[in-house]
Formats: sequence, C-alpha cells, structure tokens
Amino acid sequence: MNFLKQYIKNSSQFKTVLKDIFDSKPIIIDHLAHRTFNINNIYKAYSPYKGIFNAQDDIYTFKNHNATAEWWKCVVNQYNNEYINKEKIFINTPRIFVSRYSGVKNDNNLKNTDIDIEEVNWHIHNPDKLIPFNLYERLSTYNGYLAWTLLHRENVNHVGLEINNIHSVAEKISKLFPLNNPDAPVQVSEDGDLLQFSTKSTIEPFLFLEGYRDVPHNFLEFVERKNGRDGFSSVNANVVFNSTK
Repeated sequence: MNFLKQYIKNSSQFKTVLKDIFDSKPIIIDHLAHRTFNINNIYKAYSPYKGIFNAQDDIYTFKNHNATAEWWKCVVNQYNNEYINKEKIFINTPRIFVSRYSGVKNDNNLKNTDIDIEEVNWHIHNPDKLIPFNLYERLSTYNGYLAWTLLHRENVNHVGLEINNIHSVAEKISKLFPLNNPDAPVQVSEDGDLLQFSTKSTIEPFLFLEGYRDVPHNFLEFVERKNGRDGFSSVNANVVFNSTK
C-alpha cells in the first residue's frame, strides 16, 4: 500500500507542520481519508492487511456532495502490527475513512446545468484518459467533491492528525496556511466530543487535455477527541470536504 507514502512525499503542508508545530517528533495519526468512485479499489489496496482493519457499522451520507462514507477501525494492537511496522511513518495505526461518490445520475448538483452527464460518466470509467480543463472547471462550480475525485481518484485526500487544545493549534496553523471555513474553522460534533478543522488544499499542477493547470490537491485535518469519542461526524465532515473546493 503506497497511498500514505505518496501523500507524505508530496505534501508540503505535512512537512511544514511536522517541523514547525510538532518539532519533528512522532505524530499520532487519527485517520487517512480516501475518495473514490469504486470502493472495491480501496478494499484491494488494503487487502494485504486483512484482519488489521474492520469496517464499522456507521454509514454517513453527504447529500450536498452526493457521497456516502464508511470508516475502518484497527482491531489489533495499533502500535504493533504488520501495517504500522511496514509503513514506519507514524507510531500508531490510523482509522481509514472512505467516501464514495454516488454516481452522476443521482447528483442533484448537476441537474438543470450545462454539464454533459454522459461525458462525466465516460471519464469516471476511463481514468487513463485526459480530462478537458473546461469540464473540470465547470464541475468544480457544481460539485467540488466530484471534480477532485475525477482527477485524483483513490489517492489520499487528506490525513487527520490527533491533537489536544485544538483552538490553540488552529491559531498556530492559520499563520502557516489558509484555513478551510476561516470565519469558524473549528467544527464541533453534535455531542461536543469531536472537534475538527482543516487547511485549504494545496494548489498544484495537474495534466489536462489542454496541458497543465493548477488545481486543488490535498490538505491536512486536525482532530481532537474527548471522552473516548470514536467514529466521525457527518456535520463536521461536510465542512471538511470543502477544503478542496
């Protein structure tokens, strides 16, 4: 599984935060987040670690993005297992958060627009073909989640880092990078025990049919959990998704 290593290699935000916020000390990772059109591709990627992760019963729905999500929990010793020992990047085994686009025919964002549904569907099923930048640009207006996934597929969308004192950390991070939802960056779950904020995605070149164009790539999320809070919050995640808008 090379998703995580690829993210670490390519994420300038991660490298900066590791050095400037965590003093290059070991980081506890809360979760890895993937977006996908076909969840079987994620299952295959993690198949070498069968028995380490277990899908939880929680299913989240994001109507604004036409997506659903599930998460997987480490069910063995999270500090000593084949996954974490092989990756050797973090000191613990993360949760895996997987969201899936529910299809163009179910996407109310695209109804009554100038988007050619069949063209989008063709590109979803032909990932090796270059995408017209104009199509991506228009899709970004209607559904940024779809637009991002069309480019980057199963690659790690973001990494969530476990922290304490989230408001203090948010203030420090805001001096390094723009924050998502800057007027109220810290999102709080309905029960008050899950607090999250995220950076705005980095902007990097991507090869389109017309050549390279700068588009959103990946970002960082920060998570504080209280009272043993596990799982995720659909309210929080709806806002976090906008980091790649």
